[in-house]
Amino acid sequence: MLQAGGFGADGSAHPAYTIIALVPSSTDACNYDSENTASIAGRIWSDSNGDGVQSPDEAGLEGITAFLDLDGNGTLDKGEPFATTNTDGYYTIAGLTQGGTFKLSVNISTLPAAKLTFDPDGVTSPNTAQVTLSLGQAINGNDFGYQKSTSTQTTTTITADTPDPSTVGQVVTINYSVTATSGTPTGNVTVSDGAGTTCVGTVAAGGCSLTFTSVGTKTLTATYAGDANFAHSTSVPVTHTVMGGGDNPNTTFTGPSATGSGQVTARITGEAGCSFNQAQFTSASSIPVPPPSGYIFPHGLFSFTVTGCSSGALTLQITYPQTLAADAQYWKYGKTPDNHTRHWYELPATISGNQATFTLTDGGLGDDDLTANGAIVDDGGPSVLATAVGTPIPTLSEWALLLLGLSLMAMVWQTSKGRTRLPPRTSF
Repeated sequence: MLQAGGFGADGSAHPAYTIIALVPSSTDACNYDSENTASIAGRIWSDSNGDGVQSPDEAGLEGITAFLDLDGNGTLDKGEPFATTNTDGYYTIAGLTQGGTFKLSVNISTLPAAKLTFDPDGVTSPNTAQVTLSLGQAINGNDFGYQKSTSTQTTTTITADTPDPSTVGQVVTINYSVTATSGTPTGNVTVSDGAGTTCVGTVAAGGCSLTFTSVGTKTLTATYAGDANFAHSTSVPVTHTVMGGGDNPNTTFTGPSATGSGQVTARITGEAGCSFNQAQFTSASSIPVPPPSGYIFPHGLFSFTVTGCSSGALTLQITYPQTLAADAQYWKYGKTPDNHTRHWYELPATISGNQATFTLTDGGLGDDDLTANGAIVDDGGPSVLATAVGTPIPTLSEWALLLLGLSLMAMVWQTSKGRTRLPPRTSF
């Protein structure tokens, strides 16, 4: 990151934080040739009276992101040049090594609740402007004005991403909601993974679909654009796993344990047709009924649903980050053929080293829905008695030790006082 100069409407210089972008990997970004690069600068300000004109008493908006939307999808993606406004609202996107026409955009998720009053090419194309420049050229004055809104605040939430995990090329449905303290918001919601994969749906539709082209953990956000009466809002990020490789890539699931012990990998090994439909690592405290007294789950639970099971049974192998205790048992919470009320029970399993291997039967033991429907639902994990992992011996606190010491000293003093002999009386 370099410090560079932005310019206001009056042409005076102002400091702005600059992001170096579009610099080839063979070039030292801190020593680029300014004659062979270009920059785009401007100011984003709080247009308090809403007249679209910067007044001397109108402050800049700090922390707002301006970026070059290279793929035109309306969201800031990895690798796209950007800059963040300073305390006076100035920004500079510098170090551009290509000339041409760029779509300059304001990341609306970084804006306060506000109404656009000015942008360089008119408010009919809100929050964006087309900027054409050549190498060595510095274009200033790309300003945006916003009047802080009294619109009703909204909350946008991603409510589901199905299926999770998914596979490369599989359609994933993202459900979302936009709520307000009163009234019904309208308009569009954009869902993005921050890496170029997006979809757009209306508030009323409540969802849209994505198709991922690469494996890995994706971070999804949903952004409501707002309307005349309701302010924009962005959801809390949600992670989504995309798997790939092999004929059936959904036979393996890896993720961090709920207890923070490390990465755990679950693998279907005994049924070619079965695959994970939903999977997550959860805490034992998420179960409404506490585990049997004295038992703890060092790695939490593995909660999942598998589908497509044709033979009626599958073998599951789970690898944990540490060696399991010699007396560890695999406990499950759910229904059993002899007890249709959900309860804790021990599932027969082979535990060796850091692995637990067991068999689940569709509609039978280990399948929580107790229905032979090609799907198996399960919650379980390795458990040990608390004493097996070492229960600390209670010790006294420093204050308790001090009080105990004082009490002993008092007892010794009292004893010695009682034994003190008086000198013999002298007669005169």
